[in-house]
Amino acid sequence: MDALPLPPRPNLDQYKKRAKELVSAAQSGDANAIRAWAADWLTALSQVLDASKTPNYDSLLKQAIDRLIERVEQRMKTSKGQFALADAQHLIATIHSFENWAAFARHIEAPFSGDTRVREFESRLYRYPAIDPPSFRKAVMHRTLGFAALALIWG
Repeated sequence: MDALPLPPRPNLDQYKKRAKELVSAAQSGDANAIRAWAADWLTALSQVLDASKTPNYDSLLKQAIDRLIERVEQRMKTSKGQFALADAQHLIATIHSFENWAAFARHIEAPFSGDTRVREFESRLYRYPAIDPPSFRKAVMHRTLGFAALALIWG
């Protein structure tokens, strides 16, 4: 299975929930539980990515589900039937082509790290009634002058 792309707006809490659900499925001892988890996750991801229109979609989805099940079972075999939260997190991270869960989590959280500064900047814009912040932000994003430069100018 090739690396899967992230959805447009990945949510770390959703991924944490998925990892916990995978642990429950793996520890249940029911192979169908792992299959159901894999099918649910990959189907949801493919819908968000609008991949269901891909030629041979059903066949590719089945192959991806089977490969994911193999990876879970392989991990359980090497750890004598155990499958911990760290295993589920690592599996999800590596499927998205990250080295580990920590790198995956940092990447997902990174786009939001500057959010407070953007909000502060927009709140300053609201002080000037002639400026509509959402449309102004859109315009600025299409120019070379970014928020950081404007924040320095308007201090």
